Amino acid sequence: MSENENQSPETISNAYFIQQGDLFVPTKRSLGYWLDNTLTGPAVASLLACCLEREFGGADYIVTRYCVDLLGMIPADPFSVETRMLRSGKRLQLAEASISVGGQLLARASAQFIRRTENPDNPTWQTPDWPSPSPDELAPGKGYGLAAVKPVAPEYARMVREAPDATDSGRGNAPVLGPMAPVACRQAWFRPERLAIDGVPLTPFMRAAMMGDMTSPMTHSSEFGIDFINTDFTLYLHREPVGEWIGLELVSHNARDGVGIGGCWMHDVEGVLGTVNLSAIAQVRRKNAA
Repeated sequence: MSENENQSPETISNAYFIQQGDLFVPTKRSLGYWLDNTLTGPAVASLLACCLEREFGGADYIVTRYCVDLLGMIPADPFSVETRMLRSGKRLQLAEASISVGGQLLARASAQFIRRTENPDNPTWQTPDWPSPSPDELAPGKGYGLAAVKPVAPEYARMVREAPDATDSGRGNAPVLGPMAPVACRQAWFRPERLAIDGVPLTPFMRAAMMGDMTSPMTHSSEFGIDFINTDFTLYLHREPVGEWIGLELVSHNARDGVGIGGCWMHDVEGVLGTVNLSAIAQVRRKNAA
């Protein structure tokens, strides 16, 4: 029996899960926003990323697509993760990880691994780098538990974002992004500060995967709260992140008939990393006044 098996989950302060054999035991850090005693999206996303990378990753491959389907609320009770290789080729591999509870599939992630080679000699246009200052040049902002934050001023936004007028029903809800709630402020550097599994260091890919779910409040919240719950997200990367800081820049949100889509660019200190896109369902959550 490992040392961690003698500890209560509440004694682990910096990890979403403790692994005990084939089971993952949620800690209080894994609890979500929408429903008591259920798991938060970043916890699920980072755990499935860790399981896929540990079992199928390798130095010759990069995860170029990571897609997470969040199909239902996962109870904060011990559970196992099933993994399988869907296709194993010389240049491309596709693997899947899933969480089921009581015979019901509640979360699934797939990772597409592409073998590293060399770019063609014929150059192709590439997306310009983010004009944001580096994290070292910015003051820290209010953290969000899972990550340290350094907000980027609206003057560095690459598009004009204007919020619609708020309705009376929206006022009074806590803004989930705090000082970043105004849409003009929806760009920042994030440094993940949680571990997916106790004792397992974060890898560059796991950092990106953990921040992938952060695009939900970045894209789908108003200045007065969040009334959409994301059902998935897809992260595209053309290389692994460099350094501890991940930049997210809001680029899109559209919704009609209770169906929303949104997207962010993802950056690191060396430039553009990729994109995160996600869909969402309208879901209103109201907390009783204190």
